[in-house]
Amino acid sequence: MGRILGLDIGTNSIGWAIVNENRIENMGTYVFPNEKNLIVKNNKPNLIQKLFFFIKSNLQSIVLISITSIMFLFSFIFPLNWQFWINLSIGSLIATLTFNKK
Repeated sequence: MGRILGLDIGTNSIGWAIVNENRIENMGTYVFPNEKNLIVKNNKPNLIQKLFFFIKSNLQSIVLISITSIMFLFSFIFPLNWQFWINLSIGSLIATLTFNKK
């Protein structure tokens, strides 16, 4: 029996082995470079990556907190309708506190 080249072709890598008479002579892998592999190898995401990840994962909470703060400030800007803006900000605050992240 001659030499056999075995290939394992995946989405992110290729594995190979050379077999001669049921013994492995040589083997190896090649991993294709992409963004996910580079981030995993780095293991230390920089501050901007951390900030973008935080904003992306907490975007709905950030929006709800911003809306609540703006409506609360409207009660001081428009003193004639302060009860309306306070009621809206309290409702928004309750929505923010009871918001469940998936």
